[in-house]
Amino acid sequence: MADEREGSADSIANFPLAFFIFIAVFIVGKDFSLLDAAVEGLITIKAVFAGTIHFLMVPFSGSDSMGSLSGLIGIAVMAGKALNAGVTNLLYFTGFLSLSLGILNLLPLPASPFFLSLPLLRDIWIS
Repeated sequence: MADEREGSADSIANFPLAFFIFIAVFIVGKDFSLLDAAVEGLITIKAVFAGTIHFLMVPFSGSDSMGSLSGLIGIAVMAGKALNAGVTNLLYFTGFLSLSLGILNLLPLPASPFFLSLPLLRDIWIS
């Protein structure tokens, strides 16, 4: 039980980490003031949170495909592209990834291939 609480605390730590990363990106990359960067950081966190929740609803909605899923290789490729676009883009990507993983780790989702097979099961059940 202590391990579950510890993991949850680590996931919650991703939120302020991402917030500070976004602030740094907006100050350095966009020349925002500290206050403007903080506001934009909060707006970005809200957008990432909404996008992550939307992504989690995809298997149940039937409207999108799961083709946009990416594993470790895909994440590494995206990180390489972000680095090629500049260090601030890599920092933004790092904040986005940290926040998304923090949100996913807070949710009580099964860590099994069963969860990823939900679109197939939904299609079988509907037909």
